[in-house]
Amino acid sequence: MLLRLANIALALLLLASCGSQQDAVEREETPTWIQSKPQNSFAYIGIGVARVLPDGSHLQTAKSAALSDLSSEISVEISSSSLLQQMEMNRRFREEFRAQTQITSSENVEGYELMDDFEKDGYYWVMYQLDRSTYARIRAERKSQAISRALSYYRMAQEASDSHQIQAALTHAFSALGEIKPYLNEAISTSELQGDLAISLYSFIDSVLTNVQVVAMKRDQDILRFADNSAQYYFQTQTSDGHALNNIPVYLYYSGGFLRNTQVVSDQQGKVTFSLPPAGSESNYEQLEADINFVALASSATNDPLLRLMITRHPSTKATVNVHVISPKVFLEAEEFRGNVELENQPITSSIRKFLLDNRFELVNNAANADVIVKVKASSRSLGVQNNMHQASLSGEILIMDADGRLRGSHPLDSYRGVQLSEEGASQEAFRRAIRELEDHEFRKLFLE
Repeated sequence: MLLRLANIALALLLLASCGSQQDAVEREETPTWIQSKPQNSFAYIGIGVARVLPDGSHLQTAKSAALSDLSSEISVEISSSSLLQQMEMNRRFREEFRAQTQITSSENVEGYELMDDFEKDGYYWVMYQLDRSTYARIRAERKSQAISRALSYYRMAQEASDSHQIQAALTHAFSALGEIKPYLNEAISTSELQGDLAISLYSFIDSVLTNVQVVAMKRDQDILRFADNSAQYYFQTQTSDGHALNNIPVYLYYSGGFLRNTQVVSDQQGKVTFSLPPAGSESNYEQLEADINFVALASSATNDPLLRLMITRHPSTKATVNVHVISPKVFLEAEEFRGNVELENQPITSSIRKFLLDNRFELVNNAANADVIVKVKASSRSLGVQNNMHQASLSGEILIMDADGRLRGSHPLDSYRGVQLSEEGASQEAFRRAIRELEDHEFRKLFLE
């Protein structure tokens, strides 16, 4: 009896050994799913491969590749009643949506099963499967939860809009869209709204933006040529019915030169205040324009680059101010002497007069009518004779005053000397040297800069 049992046990061991060897032989053969991806109408299938690494990281790499492959089988179909269909003309938005949807699906896919894996010749393959009905159930649950969150944001956006809080309204509206972004290709219905939720949000955002405008406070503005312009209140951001809007980004364009900042934000009263650069000698008319900066508005409302595409091209009407450049009126007051003799030709004053007229200043005969008052005080005195040559020096100064009598600039005339055969010639030479220096360098600094 014992001998019979021993024979049976030995036979079983031999059979088990043969079975294991057969399994090993069969497993060395490459599975058919690696050579040809299986097709299953009831499940999504994904296959990934990675080179085997000592640290085992190839397992996760292959898995990620398989899930990405699985997600690529989940087609993005656009419902005829979805927001994506309504935005069919925005090709870039559609392309970005499809790309992001595929990436998001591979990151958030759930309910998948490991079907098989295989390792050979330094490579590792893995195959996962996701039941289509399971995927549909999980997606429906997520969609329902996303709609609930989106509705909460939508209500906050409406409240903010009613209070003219544009930035808050847009931020909440984009948060609502962000919640339902994975489903923008689908119809999104809810018992609280008539029609599609995504389309309602998009229409809400469009209405908020359409209600934002920038208007010019005056159609025409006069500025003095070469003058420093103080900051002024040129534009205001407001609603279509005139309610001031604060914290609205505005883009500025000025044909008359470089603005210190072309992107500004309206203050608490909706005012857009800035200063214009000095106008040059060639300017007669310039144009100042302001437009709502929808790029900045979108960036402050959402960090999602896809959602920002919705409003960066929103149409708007620019506000314009016509800037008229007026020549400054200048009154010249001169005292020029050679010793105690007043000079009739007033050489320095004559040089100033020519420079001002060449640069389109207007000369007036009454200081009360002037924007700028120029006072010239210059006097030459003899320094005696040395080596049979007469020497003379110049003293005095040029003062630039504004209409209120405030000093705006000055230049001393004490460093100029003349040497000639006569006292009068030495005096004339001192004046000429001063004029040469003034015309070459100082007049531009005094009057144009």
